[in-house]
Amino acid sequence: MFALQFFPSSVCRTRLVKSQVYLLAGSSGCISALSFAPYDLSYLAFYGPVICFWLWERVSITKAFITGCLYTVTLLSTAGTWLYLSPNQLADMPMPLAVLFTVLIIAVVSLCMGAAGAIYVLLRARSLLSRACLLFPSLWWLAEWSREWFLSGYPWFNIGYSQLDMPLIGWASVFGVNGVAYLVAMSAALIKVALFYTRYRLIAMSITIIAWTSGMFLQTISWTKEIGNPIQIALVQPNQIYSALSNKDKWQRAVELNRQLLSKHQLVVWPETEFSMHAVTPQPSHTTELNKHIWQTVSFSLNNTILPFATSTAQYSDFIAQLETITASQDKSILMGMNFRDHLNNLTYNSVLAINATDKAIYDKRHLVPFGETIPLRQSLAPLWQLLNVHEDTFNPSRTPTPLLPASEYLAGVSICYEAAFGSEVAEALPGAHFLITLTNDGMFDGTAQPEQHLQIARMRAIETGRWVARAARTGITAFIAPNAVVTKRTSQQKFATLSATIQPLQGITPFVYWRNTPFLLFTLTIIGWFAFNRR
Repeated sequence: MFALQFFPSSVCRTRLVKSQVYLLAGSSGCISALSFAPYDLSYLAFYGPVICFWLWERVSITKAFITGCLYTVTLLSTAGTWLYLSPNQLADMPMPLAVLFTVLIIAVVSLCMGAAGAIYVLLRARSLLSRACLLFPSLWWLAEWSREWFLSGYPWFNIGYSQLDMPLIGWASVFGVNGVAYLVAMSAALIKVALFYTRYRLIAMSITIIAWTSGMFLQTISWTKEIGNPIQIALVQPNQIYSALSNKDKWQRAVELNRQLLSKHQLVVWPETEFSMHAVTPQPSHTTELNKHIWQTVSFSLNNTILPFATSTAQYSDFIAQLETITASQDKSILMGMNFRDHLNNLTYNSVLAINATDKAIYDKRHLVPFGETIPLRQSLAPLWQLLNVHEDTFNPSRTPTPLLPASEYLAGVSICYEAAFGSEVAEALPGAHFLITLTNDGMFDGTAQPEQHLQIARMRAIETGRWVARAARTGITAFIAPNAVVTKRTSQQKFATLSATIQPLQGITPFVYWRNTPFLLFTLTIIGWFAFNRR
C-alpha cells in the first residue's frame, strides 16, 4: 500500500491527461533517488518501477518512451547532483559547459529506459502476469545493462544498488546487480498487480514472497572458502596533507609512514594518484645520461613481463629504493596509486605500483571516466572538442588487461575509482584474486553524496565476488567491506587517517563470477523474442 500513498486510487481508474502522465513519471525518478546512499530508503526504489509499469500498461508507444526517459532523467538528476563535477574538474570544462554536457549525457543515457518503455507497449500481449513477471523486468534489465556500456558506460544508480540491506541482495552473488534490478522491477510490477487485480493477487504475492525468501536463503550460502592465513592490511587516507610539500619531502614522509605501518602490517595501500612516477623506456641515446646518474634503470613487471624503465636518480634513491628496502622482509608489500608518465612516448597512465621483496608490478586503469579522463569519439568529433576547448585525454588506455597485482603472499584484484562500478570487469580478477583492492580519489566530490554512493557500489562488488574489499580513498571514505557487503570499518571524510584490519583471503567463485551477465542477457532476449512472436 506504500506506493499508493503517492497517487490516489481514483486516479488509477481514470484516464490520465498528458501532464499527469509526465508528472508521475518525473516524480517517480525523484522519489526512487532517495533509495540510494546517503538516504538509503530502500523501499522507495520500488516506486519508480511501479509507476513505469502502471503507465506503460495504459499509454501509447510515444508516451511510454517519454515516461521511461523522464524516469531516468529525474533519477540521475536527483541522486547525481554532483555528476557535472567530472567534466568540470577532470576535463577542465567551464562550469556552464560542464553542466550542459552533463544534461546532454543524462538525456542520451535516458534513451535506454525510454526504449524499454516503447518496446513494452509494442509487445504488450499475453497475460498480465506474464508481462509483470517476464516482459517488464526483462526490458528493465536490458535498460540497466545497456547503461554499463553505452557511451563508454554510465552505470551509476542502477536500481539494484538500493537493495544492499534488503532480502533481494542475496541474488547478487548469483546474477549480479542487474539481476537484483530485474527482481526489483518484477516485484514492483507484481505489487501493482496484487493491489488492483484481485484474481491475480494470490499468485502475484506468492511469486514475490518466493523471490524475497530465496534472496534471504542465498545470503546464507558461502560460495568461497578460506585459503592461507589472515593478512593484516593498512589503508592510508592522506587527505591532501602532502599536497603542499616538495616531491622530496613527500617521498620522505611517505617512506617513514610506510616503514611504521609495515612493522605491524603485511600490506599498505595508498589511494589513487597519490604519487607521480616519471619514466622513459631506456634507449641507447640515454647511455650518457644514465652514466651521469641522471637516470636510474628500474625493472617493472607489466603483463607478467619484466621490462626496464628509466626514472630519475633522485626519485629512485629517495623513494623507490627506500620502499624496496622496507619491503625486503618476507611477505611485505606496498600498493600505491600514481600517475605514471612515459615521457618517451608522451603517454600518461592512471596506475597502481606494487612493490614487494621480489618484484615491482604495474596495473593501469582500464576503464577511464568518459568526458573526464578520456573523451569518447575524440577523433570523430575532433572539430567539436576543439571548438569547445576541451583538452586532450587526461590518461591513456591501459597497458595491462588483467587487474591482478601481488600483495604480500597473495594476489589482489585491483580496480581504480570508476572501474569499481563495473561488476563484470571487477570479476575478471577472479578466480586468481584472494581479495579485492579499490583505490579512489573522490576529493573533488567532497560535500556531495558521491563518496557514500561510491562506497555503496564497492559493497555490491564484495557480495558479487564473495571477496573482502579493502578501499583506500584519498579524502574518504576509506573502508573494509566483508564478503556479505557489510562495512566492518570505515573512516570519516576530509581528514588524515590510517585504517587497519585483518582479513581472510578467499578462493573459489560465486555463480555471478562464473557466468556474469550472459545467462540473463540470453534469457531477456528470449523473453522479448517470445513476446514478439506471440504478438503476430
